[in-house]
Amino acid sequence: MTVRHIFRAAVLMAAALLLPGCGLFGGGDQRAGFLAPEVEGGIVYETRIEGLDDPALVELAEDSLRLYTLAARRPQSLARLSRRAEADAETLAAILRSRGYYQSKVTVEVTDTGERVRPPDGASEVEDVRTGTSVPVRGDAEAEQTGASQTDPTAQVVLSVTRGPLFRLAEVAYPLPDGYRGPALPKQARLGIPLGHPAIAEDIVAAEGAVLVFLRERGHPYARAGKRTALADPEAQTITVSTLIDPGPRVSYGETRVERLDSLEPDYVAGFAEWEAGALSDQRDLSDVQRALAASRLFDVVTVRLPEEAPAGLGAGDSVTLPVTIRAEEAPHRTIGGGLRYSTDGGPGVRAYWEHRNLFGRGERFRTELDADLVAQTLENRFVKPRFLRPDQDLLAGLAFEREDDDAYELIGATASIGLERRVSARWIAGAGVLGEVQEITDDTGRRMSYLVGLPLFAAYDSSDNLLDPTQGARARATATPFAGVSDGVALSFLVLDATASTYWALDDDDRYIAAFRGRIGSILGASRATIPAPRRLYSGGGGSVRGYQSRFIGPLDANNDPLGGRSVVEFGMEMRARVTDTVGVVPFVDMGSVSTTEYPDFNEGLQYAAGLGLRYYSPIGPIRADVAVPLNPRDADNAFEFYISIGQAF
Repeated sequence: MTVRHIFRAAVLMAAALLLPGCGLFGGGDQRAGFLAPEVEGGIVYETRIEGLDDPALVELAEDSLRLYTLAARRPQSLARLSRRAEADAETLAAILRSRGYYQSKVTVEVTDTGERVRPPDGASEVEDVRTGTSVPVRGDAEAEQTGASQTDPTAQVVLSVTRGPLFRLAEVAYPLPDGYRGPALPKQARLGIPLGHPAIAEDIVAAEGAVLVFLRERGHPYARAGKRTALADPEAQTITVSTLIDPGPRVSYGETRVERLDSLEPDYVAGFAEWEAGALSDQRDLSDVQRALAASRLFDVVTVRLPEEAPAGLGAGDSVTLPVTIRAEEAPHRTIGGGLRYSTDGGPGVRAYWEHRNLFGRGERFRTELDADLVAQTLENRFVKPRFLRPDQDLLAGLAFEREDDDAYELIGATASIGLERRVSARWIAGAGVLGEVQEITDDTGRRMSYLVGLPLFAAYDSSDNLLDPTQGARARATATPFAGVSDGVALSFLVLDATASTYWALDDDDRYIAAFRGRIGSILGASRATIPAPRRLYSGGGGSVRGYQSRFIGPLDANNDPLGGRSVVEFGMEMRARVTDTVGVVPFVDMGSVSTTEYPDFNEGLQYAAGLGLRYYSPIGPIRADVAVPLNPRDADNAFEFYISIGQAF
């Protein structure tokens, strides 16, 4: 069932509930509520609604009335068709009342051609559509002699609508019982139904729900709606609505109980509930805690709630302290996984990992991951201590070993790091840390040893809707890392600045056509290119950068056509992601990039362009990407094309 159908059902139900006499089925023949069995033949009829010029109401009527929804189930007599039409007239009137037209009228006119129903094979009688009586079936010859028709009869149904005036709200009241000491309820305007607002049933019911939410967020979790009355003033063309509200007792938080844990420590789980004992309950608190626990990936099922019912005998004037129960079923905490990829510059690649998400009983995560292809091999170990010193902060530590041999340099090294990462808001995170690395590097200047200490700082923003296949939102990340150390026996220091951003725009309501854009800018300050260790220089080109060029190949080259890297970089890319079927898509794209020897981008040193076409297979684990790209202004050292296969979109 779609959201549209749910909405339509809600409109009809609201109309039935709002006023006595606005029921959907009152006044019609009760037999119209039953479905007749499928019968061959019957009256072929046309339905027309006159006097209804609102396209939305016409569409709603066509999706709700049995004249339309049961058109294929042909009535076997004009009398049955008339009963169907009369029942639909009541339904249409209820729809109009639900939209504020409380004096609307719907009349029915059914006309026929006088033809008879074609009988099923072997039947000896047929029903006359005008009289409902049975008459003998003539043979074809007899039919020809008498002029009688053996074809299916036709009829026309016209529903004539007189909408009448639009009624508006004079007042909406929510009486509370004596003894209530909570905050005053919101005014009509804040509930979306100001004075003079059309008396639309859906809006009235929604405002009633908003009142209950208001109370449940302010210490009354058991608030309920009672009897609703509505009085119409035909002369003033207004409606006055009153709904009794039972707020229930005023509830404060008591102890937090944790049930059904296996290996997790209960006090760690209870710590997600950050409210103070005695604070007024707020349903948003419970939802936030449940959402945070679910996001921890520690549980298969988790609920956070107060007791289902308020203690017996307590009313609006009473206060009570109640426990909150966290009921959780732990998920498996160990995971192994991996993936495959291929690119023309790196060859076949593999990634494999093992992860433990509850190492010491308080949600600590440890992950070891091997990533290898023909050019680079990395073994990385990461440890995360969640909720370190404060709920929105994590402690991170890492130790990585790497070996690399590409056209830019050869490298064997190790890096250790530790830092803090804080969730500033739902979309922003920031972090700081310290890292130390030792590397043996061979590049165009020969072999050297590099010992560096860095202080990485970063801020990141993410409003995208999907990690592997975003269709809307944006992502951005900016880093600033000052380095100091010794390279080839010479002391040095420098600052690396790097920022990337991407944005995604859905061009249709079904998210089948997505325009995606990506940009990057970076700079190194404080040292010459020659003194900066080759792995810390800035590069461009490759599958996650400018496709169509070899990895790190954009920018200055040495005499052997090996990339030297630079002190500044600029990149830009754009894609049009078109989903051809539910599982297959095509992606034309254009990328460009530049690497300069200066601290700031200098496009006089060259800007390389590339274009390509990608194929996407939308698998249950995410899109599988296959891209082929060609350089548009290639240099002699550039390949004719590059090819990439991996999981996820390019950015």
